[in-house]
Amino acid sequence: MIGLVVGLLSTLAITQIMVVFEGRKRTVTAGADAQVNAGLAVTLLRQSIQMGGYGFSSFESSLGCSLEASYTNSSITGFPTTLFPVQVIDGGANSAPDAIRVLYSSKTSFSVPIQLASSGYAPTDQSVPVASVSGVKLGDLMVAIPKAVGTPCGVFQATADPVDPTGTSPYSVEKINNDWNAVGYPTNTYGSDAVLANLGSLVDHTFTVSAKGQLQSNNFSLSSTYVPSYTGAQDVAGNIVNLQAYYGKDTDADTAVDVWDTVTPTSNDGWKQVLAIRLALVMRSDQFEKSEKDSTNNQVYVTAANLQWDVGANTNIVDSNATIATCGSSKCVTIKIDGLANWQNYRYRIVDTVIPLRNVIWKS
Repeated sequence: MIGLVVGLLSTLAITQIMVVFEGRKRTVTAGADAQVNAGLAVTLLRQSIQMGGYGFSSFESSLGCSLEASYTNSSITGFPTTLFPVQVIDGGANSAPDAIRVLYSSKTSFSVPIQLASSGYAPTDQSVPVASVSGVKLGDLMVAIPKAVGTPCGVFQATADPVDPTGTSPYSVEKINNDWNAVGYPTNTYGSDAVLANLGSLVDHTFTVSAKGQLQSNNFSLSSTYVPSYTGAQDVAGNIVNLQAYYGKDTDADTAVDVWDTVTPTSNDGWKQVLAIRLALVMRSDQFEKSEKDSTNNQVYVTAANLQWDVGANTNIVDSNATIATCGSSKCVTIKIDGLANWQNYRYRIVDTVIPLRNVIWKS
């Protein structure tokens, strides 16, 4: 009988040790998985954002230029109405997740703005005279960008591979009437001081965070017959429950960021100030942690308060939708997570990064 009791007690003790060990192992494993997902998500965002503006940002009047585009004489659902490298779509109050939209040329060879020839372009023309056709191929989406700010940028499609001109004729990019090229379209006149930017098939990514904790991307695409569409939100990384982002702006023209805010520029001068994007991803472990009771019978959770994003002591953050307070010797932006279901029963970590817009800075 004594041996049986000792055996049962030993079994109970071993079982308890295994339960505790397994719980800790799951916590560590889930945390490691979440950190790997966050690393992959940051890498994906960095690769995309760094490319923002490729193919057009070297011509400064392109920044913030309104886009004129149509397909079969109709507007294209979801197509950008403004030409910009990166846009931060503010989620608003209570730390609702922000979204990030990135635009750049898809050309893998090279894409540089092409100067129009002296004759310029008129809406009745079915080709655009240019000084060069480097990199232009059949099916490329081209955008005519005026030097003077205010005239819309017109999108059309190259309908043939360029050929060498004869005699003294300039090179030309053909735009024979088709689904992308309505009669008399683009509708504006562009002189020899304008350029054509080659967008290829256009890279247009919008990154969002779903209610289920997934980083998602909605991408522009062209079919084999050049029909435009968007893929819809597709999961690209898990265990991401929030995304907060700021524009890094140089407001005093000293080539250094002096303010971080969420105000999307509305002018060419405003877009020229944007040199970087700073973002924070909030990752969550998928391990549900049970609460415990303390000595006074109160519930104790693994996460007791909303998160604090340390942005540095000297960082100038302007955000009317966020609480910015002193934390130790630094400044912190509060990221609210208390709207998530059972939020106190999970562990969280903030991944912070600053991404320069190199194509804007280098004018490339």
